Amino acid sequence: MSLIDPSKIKINCINIFRTKIIAEESYLTNPKDVKQTKVGLSQESRFDFGNKLVAVRLNVVLEAINKDQELMGVKGEFGIEFNLTIENLELFLEQNTTDHTIKVSGELGATIMGIIYSTARGIILEKTQNSYLRGVILPVINPANLLKN
Repeated sequence: MSLIDPSKIKINCINIFRTKIIAEESYLTNPKDVKQTKVGLSQESRFDFGNKLVAVRLNVVLEAINKDQELMGVKGEFGIEFNLTIENLELFLEQNTTDHTIKVSGELGATIMGIIYSTARGIILEKTQNSYLRGVILPVINPANLLKN
């Protein structure tokens, strides 16, 4: 049985700290329709266990590719920080008695990443809509995979 209670998770704020779309001169002099986008993802998480706070920075790099899977000279870089409060955070913590580290359960981590990634998908679609990238819809992924980045 899952201990995750969505009513105990609150998004306090979302800060976009990087939004950049770069079109190289080679693309500008000979623009073609972008057919596909290569997506790179990484994240950094910080926890304040005492105040039940979580901060996650999601970094997304987009590169336009043509039908031959070649880079087209259009790139997007996005950085979005999410600050959340988890009212029952203590239920998802495990203390390692050997090295005194604290581990957060994978279930909570995947839930947080799911919330963050789905929100970022909408933000990036909107930010790329009227650009050379032509409205990128990030692929659906298993949010637990972001924990490995």
